[in-house]
Amino acid sequence: MTYRRDPEVITRPDVLRFTLRLLALILASVVIGGIVGSWSSNLGVPLFLLALTLPLLLLVFGLGMGVRVASPRTANEPLKLRLLWFAMPLALSVVAVAALLPALWLGLFLGNETLLLVYHRQYRAIIREVQIKPMRRDTSAWLKRGSVTYVVDASGRIAFEPGGFLDNWSGIVWDPTGQVELARGFDPHTGRFYAPDRITKLFGGDLVSCRKLWPDWYDCSFT
Repeated sequence: MTYRRDPEVITRPDVLRFTLRLLALILASVVIGGIVGSWSSNLGVPLFLLALTLPLLLLVFGLGMGVRVASPRTANEPLKLRLLWFAMPLALSVVAVAALLPALWLGLFLGNETLLLVYHRQYRAIIREVQIKPMRRDTSAWLKRGSVTYVVDASGRIAFEPGGFLDNWSGIVWDPTGQVELARGFDPHTGRFYAPDRITKLFGGDLVSCRKLWPDWYDCSFT
């Protein structure tokens, strides 16, 4: 005689599988949100608010699932085993919280890759126009050509498609010198940027870091 589990009975492994699938879905949604955010600068505020609230919600969810999975107690079950069941969903939530920022960065990076792929010809046309016709390079004035937003730095570098919240923004930077790659964040010992001022002060802001998209093209973050 084959025993079949009652489909209405939710077991501990069921709860853990549900927790894992939901957290994976949330991380995938964060990646997709980053991609969409690269295409729409209007999503800067929602993404910022999501970054503030989602970690707390995930931890509360993990705590709730821990209580749920540890609740059914069998006869003579050791306390340590119940604590282990309680800790597993919470640990999964902690891992998901730690992965939120990398997931968002991945989404933003992939979004900028697709932007560059779609609008590369328009970007190149703007670069040629700037090189042929000298213009006033005001790093506080974002310009518009068709659907492309851009700004020209005094150094000749050009940033496309700004997106972010307040002074924190990111964009696609064209730099044929490749020197923006020197921007690698802060030195924890000195509290200063690793890169020299001639790099960090581009576009009238503080250039924090850059990642190469294509040769001469970079995904850069400013604060």
